Amino acid sequence: MMVSSRKTSSIIGALCLSSRELIALVGGGGKSSLMRVFVEEAGITGRKAIATTTTKVRSAEAEGIGSVVYWDDEDVSFQKVFGQGPGLFIGREGVEGGKIGGIHPEAADRLFSKVPMDFLIVEADGAAGRPLKAPAAHEPVIPSSTTVVVAVIGLEALGKPVSGDLVFRMERFEAVTGLKPGEIISRESILPLFFLETGLFKNCPAGARRVVVLNKIDLMDDAGAVGSLATMILARSFGQVERVVAGSIAGKRFEVFATRGGETA
Repeated sequence: MMVSSRKTSSIIGALCLSSRELIALVGGGGKSSLMRVFVEEAGITGRKAIATTTTKVRSAEAEGIGSVVYWDDEDVSFQKVFGQGPGLFIGREGVEGGKIGGIHPEAADRLFSKVPMDFLIVEADGAAGRPLKAPAAHEPVIPSSTTVVVAVIGLEALGKPVSGDLVFRMERFEAVTGLKPGEIISRESILPLFFLETGLFKNCPAGARRVVVLNKIDLMDDAGAVGSLATMILARSFGQVERVVAGSIAGKRFEVFATRGGETA
């Protein structure tokens, strides 16, 4: 299998997005940072992006994106979101512990269909800041109108033993990967996360594109190992994963890997 790559500083370009997309973020730590960088870039380039969640996020993370609007899922007028400037996060009140609650996935569908915007970006599960996870039975909560599902993992976990500091939902992670606490996390061992039905793309709507983001490449000693992992993901997914984006979300540096003919931008 022939894989091509290119480098970019644009996350919107790296994901190869069209003019209107609903993007669901799933997987390990880095999703909120990706959401923030995405909304910032959209604003700078004159496009309107709205952020939300179907789970819950820390209030500080939502406020870091911009204005926070609390929205009742039953409010179909959408008056609160019209006319807002860039950097808008929509959530739900009533969640304790310094967190903002998520809207129902059907509400996200209605929001996307009725409010003029270029992008709706949805955090569809949580990872408690860990770089790796596998979804529980109720996760991820992905709106049916989703056009792109982005699975995020943190590369800092590679080469280290499985532990609660690195893995969220340990029992589910062990069931998907076969890795037990204390065993070393290798590139090969995490591949099932990307292609098993119980892995990170669980509940992906039919027709939605699948993209993997490998974050924190700056913490890797061997950059070639990242390219090797990207190639393995593309090969083992048998075309289900459209592209792999490796890089640093915080540093806004990305390398896009795709099979020959699959790279469209």
